[in-house]
Amino acid sequence: MPNFAILRMGKIKSLESLKRGLKHVYREGVTLNADETRKDENTPLVSRSTDEAAKRLAERLPEKRRKDAVLAIEYLVTASPEAMQAMSAEERYQYFNRAWKWLLSKHGTENVIGGADHRHETTVHMHVFVVPRVGDRLSAKEFMGGPKQLAQVQDDFAQKVGVPSGLQRGARRSGRTHTSIRTWYEGQNTQEDALEAAMDTIKELGRDACLLYAKKYGERRADRLKAPEPEPELAVNDPWSSYQGGYDRY
Repeated sequence: MPNFAILRMGKIKSLESLKRGLKHVYREGVTLNADETRKDENTPLVSRSTDEAAKRLAERLPEKRRKDAVLAIEYLVTASPEAMQAMSAEERYQYFNRAWKWLLSKHGTENVIGGADHRHETTVHMHVFVVPRVGDRLSAKEFMGGPKQLAQVQDDFAQKVGVPSGLQRGARRSGRTHTSIRTWYEGQNTQEDALEAAMDTIKELGRDACLLYAKKYGERRADRLKAPEPEPELAVNDPWSSYQGGYDRY
């Protein structure tokens, strides 16, 4: 059984990208690959909304910074689906609690602006957003300097967070890839778009037709929730997420 601790990292360079990622994490909208009826099971971290997290970001950003500076780093923490599902609720709590403390010690409590754990998807996982502030400047390089440093981050995470939960470090540069949520959505959205495109016509047909639409939409959603899902990935699609993935594929 795959038994790996998984850590992914992604750079965020614009407020627009950050807000999109935060809205996904705080579920401020419909998430197609999640059970919307279980959103209350999720736990927000530090901030309770996109606006609150964005406010914390503004408070931590230096007045003077480069135009291309990395404003935030997003971390995604999870484990092999089989290993995660085999854990008890208490074991999952201990794993994520260690990961949380590891991130706080790495970045400082004041630089963690938001995040959440997601329990309403197939594989439980945690998102955390941090400001890469070092002294009075932004420096993502201090935390994501290159292949060697990224490998050391994975080593440290696996040893301090994964091993106590009986999890291993993933193979270095294994070459394996995961199904992108964006790619998965393309297939899902084909049928979703067809339903939406027909909605205007259905509205013209009256109440009975709308009830039929609601029924068909419910059936479609139920089928989607039963279908195999992609593994969790970063909320913000970023080239670094693909690069970093070479260290933690399973």
